[in-house]
Amino acid sequence: MNLYGHAVVAGWVDTDPRFVLGAMLPDLGKLAGHRRLVADAPEAIAGVAWHHRTDDAFHGSATFTTLCRAAHDELEAEGLPRGAAMAVAHVALELLFDGVLLADPRGRAAYLGALGSDPRGLALVDAAALADVRDVMARMHRYGLPLHYREPQTVARRVVAIVASRPRLAVPGDRVGVVERWAAGVRREVERVAPQLVLELEAALER
Repeated sequence: MNLYGHAVVAGWVDTDPRFVLGAMLPDLGKLAGHRRLVADAPEAIAGVAWHHRTDDAFHGSATFTTLCRAAHDELEAEGLPRGAAMAVAHVALELLFDGVLLADPRGRAAYLGALGSDPRGLALVDAAALADVRDVMARMHRYGLPLHYREPQTVARRVVAIVASRPRLAVPGDRVGVVERWAAGVRREVERVAPQLVLELEAALER
């Protein structure tokens, strides 16, 4: 699940910005250039734990695994190497699902509220990282909602750029158009199954 999705799912159970930021912290840390950030605030610690629970529930859901399998097979049949097909399918489907979650007003409020809050509330153990996290949060807050996740062509290009640095996952130049066409076609399927995926997530997280 992507950063925006983590904020939305955290907001289902607690809208405290410290909790939502905690759920976003593993991804925020990577964006800020810190692979592992440790928070000391109880609310943030709970948010980080929720992040990992959400990842497990999302990646283990029947709907997502079925989508990934079908997408991988389709992309490989269209000439993408196996590694590229697997990576593109997984990441693009996550981003397209985030695009569907943009329709949730509670999720939008949780995301923007967390980004607009004071990161000192996280009580980061590594105080030197605070400025980097604050800068990333400020940039993201100024940008606003990631509405580009609703645009399959933009998602396709973003995913191609993400995997480009990994030789085993990179998309060959002559296959970029395949990824763009596939993303345009699969967006409707993501929208169709999203309610079921949400139900599976909620059920898994209630256990």
